[in-house]
Amino acid sequence: MKWTIKLVFEAVPVSPVEHDVGMIERAEKISPASVGLTIAEGKALLASLQKQIVTAQVEQHVASMKSCPQCGNALRTKGHYQSTLRSVYGKVGMRIRRLRACPCSGSQAQSFSTLFTNKSPITPELRYLTAKMAALMPFRKAADFLGEFLPLSAQATASTVRNRTMKVGRRLQRSAETLATTTSNGPCKELVVGFDGGYVRNRHRRPERNFEVVAGKALDRDGHATRFAFVRNGGSDAVSAVGLALRHCGVNEATSVTVLTDGDAGLRAIHQQVAPDAEHILDWFHTAIEDFLAAWNENPKPFVWTATVDSIVAKLARCRQTLEQIQPGCTIPKNRKRMSS
Repeated sequence: MKWTIKLVFEAVPVSPVEHDVGMIERAEKISPASVGLTIAEGKALLASLQKQIVTAQVEQHVASMKSCPQCGNALRTKGHYQSTLRSVYGKVGMRIRRLRACPCSGSQAQSFSTLFTNKSPITPELRYLTAKMAALMPFRKAADFLGEFLPLSAQATASTVRNRTMKVGRRLQRSAETLATTTSNGPCKELVVGFDGGYVRNRHRRPERNFEVVAGKALDRDGHATRFAFVRNGGSDAVSAVGLALRHCGVNEATSVTVLTDGDAGLRAIHQQVAPDAEHILDWFHTAIEDFLAAWNENPKPFVWTATVDSIVAKLARCRQTLEQIQPGCTIPKNRKRMSS
């Protein structure tokens, strides 16, 4: 059996143009491994489709820019340059024309590009997909995961994934102030803010091996949550991140703010700078465990506690999950066999 995939392009309805995209061959007897398209075949077809579609789009766009939109005079060509579009379905080479500026435009630039791109354009979908995967897993794992499904020409290294993610992060940081100003739905009457920190291993061994990341959430009376996070390095980023989250929620002088922390001095300092009149409530659960561990380890008998508060809380969560699996009227979990007497 053989299938031929063709792409029909109709710039003019009466003169369609056909392009061979690919060909699939299969034996008459099928197996689970030969049913449908394979990952490699899907990658090749998508890359071929993307190349044909992008090339046709660029040609039609460049051909449509022949005259000045203001005076109607013909625009002169200055030259061409090569560019590569990086997309989810592969890299596509493009030949882009530059035009000389029309005198009626009054522009100081002598020439301009016919396509809104630079020498290394990247589609928004590829930026989004790369940044989303990199936010959920390490950069190298994200690069390997994307390489399993994207065409060969769209695969990226761990450093490329990191650079693209950092660019998206800087762009989000620049637009955070605008988002906090424009998305506020009105003044907030009551707000509860809680934040805590955790240590992450630094990819650079110097000057320190670990750094602290603080994450928090602001919750209003209606249950709408605004989350924020920052790296605590002694700068003004902490106050800016918390302040933006509060402004996003519509906090003003009349808002009743309650802050939940574990009593850390650094978090209390941030709280005093951002919301000095807010009511502060200690997270007594974590604080009590920390005090117990510190008091026990001063005179350890018969052992020293090496578990952290987070590991203890995680174990309690697992115990609760096990207890919830017990059927009513039975004291043995579902996945545990009864012992014969």
